[in-house]
Amino acid sequence: MWTRSILLSLSSTMIFTKVTQAFMNPRLQLSAQFLALKAKGSVQVSDVLATPKWPEEWPFTAADLARQDESNDGYFYQEPRFCYHVDDRAVAALTDYYAAEFPKMCGADGEKPAVLDLCASHVSHFPKDVAEYTGKRVALGMNKKELEQNTQVDEFVVKDLNEDPTLPFPDNSFDVVTNAVSIDYLSKPLEICKEVARVLKPGGTA
Repeated sequence: MWTRSILLSLSSTMIFTKVTQAFMNPRLQLSAQFLALKAKGSVQVSDVLATPKWPEEWPFTAADLARQDESNDGYFYQEPRFCYHVDDRAVAALTDYYAAEFPKMCGADGEKPAVLDLCASHVSHFPKDVAEYTGKRVALGMNKKELEQNTQVDEFVVKDLNEDPTLPFPDNSFDVVTNAVSIDYLSKPLEICKEVARVLKPGGTA
């Protein structure tokens, strides 16, 4: 009796799970897959990237990327916010990564890589000696006062990429494009990623 009840309960749970997954939007499906991988414990980022399974078509709709507040982002970014959005250990790890990877982008002729930092603010988390092994460094962000305080770049552009996802640069302009903890704020990520590919030089990285 109890065994039959347990089996029926398990069957109902499995059916509910499959039906729920079938009607999940792509964002929830990807989140579910991530949590399933995380639960295994032994799966690392390198394991996932070794054999990536990209969807054949862009999996998100405009509704998936809709925001609770669709008002102009310029209102929110009118006032500068001189703060970090991640903790010190995350900042240090990102800076160390840049320090290790940027020098690899130097050309065979010694030409230093041009770098574009998207969704930037008063800091780009670049190493203190970044000028020694990079060339032009450009920051693109929303608040002029924040960008004016960014000493890690040579120039900056104020632009709302959610309003207009095109990048104001010619084709093949940069060797490196960075975007730290900000792509989740973009309402048109596919269009912006295509723009990143356009402004990257052949062999560039983002």
